[in-house]
Amino acid sequence: MVKRLAFIFLLLLNAALFGQDIKVKSSTDTTSYKVGDYINYTLRVEYNKNIGIIPPLIKDSLRVADIIKLDTAVTKEENGRMVTTIHAVLSKYDSAVVNIPPIAIKYRTLQNPDEKLFPNDSTLKTILCYPVTVLVHTLQVNPQAEIKDVKDPVKVPLNWLLILMWVVIASVVLGTALLLWLWFKKTKEKKVTAPPEIILPAHVVALSALNDLDKKQLWQKGMVKEYHSEITEIIRAYFERKFDLRALELTTTEVNLQLKEKPEAAGIINITNDFLNNADLVKFAKFKPENSVNEEMMKQALDIVNRTADHVLKVPPSPQEVPNA
Repeated sequence: MVKRLAFIFLLLLNAALFGQDIKVKSSTDTTSYKVGDYINYTLRVEYNKNIGIIPPLIKDSLRVADIIKLDTAVTKEENGRMVTTIHAVLSKYDSAVVNIPPIAIKYRTLQNPDEKLFPNDSTLKTILCYPVTVLVHTLQVNPQAEIKDVKDPVKVPLNWLLILMWVVIASVVLGTALLLWLWFKKTKEKKVTAPPEIILPAHVVALSALNDLDKKQLWQKGMVKEYHSEITEIIRAYFERKFDLRALELTTTEVNLQLKEKPEAAGIINITNDFLNNADLVKFAKFKPENSVNEEMMKQALDIVNRTADHVLKVPPSPQEVPNA
């Protein structure tokens, strides 16, 4: 016991000698607490800039009470000196005298600002803060005093503005939900199933396109090249749908070769060859055909489609096919 007192005395003497360079203070916000109250404990170390300290680990020293919160050390500059602060929140759940023991701060004068300190360094000095004692007590009850009645419930006045706000919000929500329901119901009633896509036979599409081309009277207006381009494009598109050929991308020779591989196209090989070759002369060789050639192109196109149609359509015979009387 005597050795312990001597050690504490030496530490306090050491703190007095170096008190100007470093000061340490421990405190609580008050000295009297009720059971369960928060005890705010603060350890503050103030020192010169040429002093280096090792922030203490105070958790073990604070176990005299329940530790609710323990902050890490915070260091900042105040009035030209450095200040390190550690804050803790404690509590005690039974009545007692709580003694928070002195906390030891190790420090030393630094040789350079970037010097690091180590806890086991024998050159470190130590300064202690004062212990802190607080009283934790229960509520004082006078057993001789008269028992008082329980107080009536406190009446909280209605907040009409808040009530109105909730009514408006509820009205908006309900109104929006009603409008969405009515819109959904109306949309569902008006919803009509889209009719199935009608895919016309290839020969019907081709004959309709040829009829539209004939009505344009392109070659009659001097647009011969355009007429031959459109009429061959109609027949090539017909071949693609009818015989599954990429006729729009093939040359005339390639179209004829692939048509020969289709048994159902056997009756149009020669007429198709003449039809496409005549159109190539006009489109690529700048050949200027007679009007009769232009008329013959339409007849050949109709003949190609009718000969290979799913249902043969009767068309007026060409002059060459009329029998002699």
